Amino acid sequence: MIFRLLLLLELLHLVSTSFCAKEVELRYKPRSRESIYTFYSRAETMLKNGPMERLTQTSSNLYLSQMTMQVLTNGNLLQRVGVSAGNLSIGDRVIAHPALGQFLEFVQTPLGGIPKIVGNGNQFSVKNLQFELPKGPVSIGTTWSVTVPPTPTFPVATETRYQVVNFLGDLVVLRAKTDLDRAEFVPGMYFSFKGTSQIIFHIVEGLLLRSEGNHYMEVSMERRGNEQITRMNLNSILELQF
Repeated sequence: MIFRLLLLLELLHLVSTSFCAKEVELRYKPRSRESIYTFYSRAETMLKNGPMERLTQTSSNLYLSQMTMQVLTNGNLLQRVGVSAGNLSIGDRVIAHPALGQFLEFVQTPLGGIPKIVGNGNQFSVKNLQFELPKGPVSIGTTWSVTVPPTPTFPVATETRYQVVNFLGDLVVLRAKTDLDRAEFVPGMYFSFKGTSQIIFHIVEGLLLRSEGNHYMEVSMERRGNEQITRMNLNSILELQF
């Protein structure tokens, strides 16, 4: 058994080494069957208003489904995504997730851009299942940056830097990092966001397999002489099941 394990590790090393010597293109591709992901997140939120502090713990467990509905004539993909099952825990209270049963369709380019979203579903589902890929081929050490415009969740533009860490057979391992420090999005109100993620992407099938992230967010302002601060630590894991 130990010999077989060592042989497998050596084989993976050889495959990884062979990928290091060449470049590959990363592209999203249509999938003939429905993709089911599990998504788990745990957050701790501290609300501070002068001398008063309050800690809230929340967690969510979701099943997300995604299916390619159509390949458009320009090569873009018409995708359908939604929350098929899940719950939200707030302290000791467990409720059905607010996005449960919501589905939407969106157009996705092979590079991951989303030029169009159809419907009024929770866009949380979309941003967790895709990220933008570089136009050119990549090898170990390749980096690229993606700027996300302001949204209701993140009120200022954020830039995420991606780096190719390794290749394992048909898989590429990426690292993502975001570092935004005290951006003033309205007078007197500041927003900070820092996060790191490890991403595994299937090169041949063209889809996200796993993403694990740790993020910190802070919103601060001063009102009537009291400093009001909201701090959140968020850990999340998204993983393809089948």
